[in-house]
Amino acid sequence: MTRRYMSRDLLTFPLGDGTSLAAEGSRPVRVSNTAARLLRHCVVFKTLEQHAADLCRAYPREDKAAVMAELRALIRKDLLQDDVALAAQLRQRKPQRKPARISWLGMPTRNRLDSLCANLESYVDNVLEHGREISFVVVDDSQARDTRALCRQRLRELKRRRGIALHYAGAEEKRRFAALLRTAGFDRSDIAFCLFGEEGCGSTIGANRNALLLQTAGEALFAPDDDTACHLGIPSGAEPGLALSSARDPNESWLLSEHPDPSGPRRVQEDVLGLHELLLGRDLPGCLAALPGQQLSLGTCLPPFIQELVNGREEVLFTTMGTEGIGIDDPLYYLRKRGPGRARLFESESTYQQLLRTRRVVESARQLTLTEAELWNGCVVAYDNRELLPPFFPVLRGEDGIFGLSALLCVPSLCTGHIPRTVLHAAGESRSFTKGTPAQAGAFLPAQTLIRLCLNAYKPGVEERTRVERMRGLGRHLMGLGALAPPEFERWLDPLFLEHRSRELFSLEYALAEHGRAPAFWVRDCERAKKALRQSLQDRTRLIPHDLRPGRSLEEARALLQRLLLRFGRLLQVWPDMVTAAREARARGQLIAPALSR
Repeated sequence: MTRRYMSRDLLTFPLGDGTSLAAEGSRPVRVSNTAARLLRHCVVFKTLEQHAADLCRAYPREDKAAVMAELRALIRKDLLQDDVALAAQLRQRKPQRKPARISWLGMPTRNRLDSLCANLESYVDNVLEHGREISFVVVDDSQARDTRALCRQRLRELKRRRGIALHYAGAEEKRRFAALLRTAGFDRSDIAFCLFGEEGCGSTIGANRNALLLQTAGEALFAPDDDTACHLGIPSGAEPGLALSSARDPNESWLLSEHPDPSGPRRVQEDVLGLHELLLGRDLPGCLAALPGQQLSLGTCLPPFIQELVNGREEVLFTTMGTEGIGIDDPLYYLRKRGPGRARLFESESTYQQLLRTRRVVESARQLTLTEAELWNGCVVAYDNRELLPPFFPVLRGEDGIFGLSALLCVPSLCTGHIPRTVLHAAGESRSFTKGTPAQAGAFLPAQTLIRLCLNAYKPGVEERTRVERMRGLGRHLMGLGALAPPEFERWLDPLFLEHRSRELFSLEYALAEHGRAPAFWVRDCERAKKALRQSLQDRTRLIPHDLRPGRSLEEARALLQRLLLRFGRLLQVWPDMVTAAREARARGQLIAPALSR
């Protein structure tokens, strides 16, 4: 069996005499500076021959035979680990976490009554077909009273016809629950922001998702979007086994018309909840126990993630599936695409233009995969809501990515599970990119980007160890930023923004170099996006998000960003108590989404 090697999770410290200390925890080992350089280089699993060849390409003066000798010496010193032995070590661990059993299916909606009813019933079909007994809940952010009344009527008909437990929360039900929270001592402003958005920012999908989290606190929840339908498919090339990955996005992409099967992924009749339960709520040993006899792949893990797994500090808080239909709403995401999916998307200019016009793609992992990265796409997600999760950012687009990052900061041991199955997403529709062309997307700055930069700047104190302590620490951090004088806030934020834009430019330049600056139509749009990104760095209003500007002056938009940070910080502070209050209210029969009467 071919063995592949990578360095342990090490720090190296030069000693000034041609040697360095390589330290893992309290176990320092003295090595040559050449060996230290090798350790810093060997951060992914490869064969010794591949590592030696890579290093000799990077440093042409190195002798390959000498490099191979150094690598073998590092193996003897136990500073390089091999994938076969590591997989065997991980398999010896015993499960420590109780697997999640999904008891709720929740669907957020707004002004999509026909889509909601048809798609919800597709999930009802799957649940009943597989003998599952769960409760369904719809949280409705439709603005018109008549729309909400009609929604209740249609859902009551569905409940009578299918004999299911179905709950509903529109504005009226949310206001009744808000009054209950006020009685429990919560501030009206915090409640209004949490459940209604209340800032005139357009999308309030995050507030709707907060209602789902409060409704199901203490239980596991599956929450597909209302434009997805439960017609499960297996993507082309799906593989058995479980992969571990440090990649943020393990999904591959196919243009729907270019999928190996012209009709899309192969249809299967499987328990959609059971698929999520293979991973949800488990640690790695629990996932392996649910997949007896299947191979464990470590191919794209980095050393810190490996160390977390060895130490038993991982928990799958979210699981997500692929989609067949409308893809990610960001053309730069596809420009930077790597792996086999890239060749398919850019096979010809006509296929690329089809992507830009329609966004009709298949997006899915090929294999059950655990990633150490945060959740970033909330389209078809199950949540382990048995323990405290953070709230969603109540307003703006990108609330799923903000939520995923908030969760990672509060629970650094979290993993996201990716399931190699697809559901239909906006079947039959075509949508253009909201941000327009790649060049327009490069120039566009959404508020979520700056909010994520502010979140990422949080560094937990040594005393902030539990979920509650970290959540409140993150809240204090955001409140502090929201309270800064505007010039001081911009002086603090600007270097983070410039660094972020620099990374975006580097990623495009790296992609151009990696793929030999071909094909020409792809290079053209990469260069246009780079030009737009560079020009944005010279804009004096570069820190004012474009999605906060409509209907406001620049000063008003600037102030709104800080106010949103302040209010979300306050929400993070009170959220643990709000979740407790919701659980206690449910025990008394008081739910944010009561059961619909027959």
